[in-house]
Amino acid sequence: MTERIAVVVKGYPRLSETFIAQELLTLQQQGLELGIYSLREPYDDKRHP
Repeated sequence: MTERIAVVVKGYPRLSETFIAQELLTLQQQGLELGIYSLREPYDDKRHP
């Protein structure tokens, strides 16, 4: 059974939040299924893929 977790962040995807992207990638590589929820719409033009 795949474990699922919800990740609530202030704003995502933002390029200034690279540490969050790395943490999420590590969790996914460990087999967790993620639901990412952002409290705000990102206002940056450039975003994480």
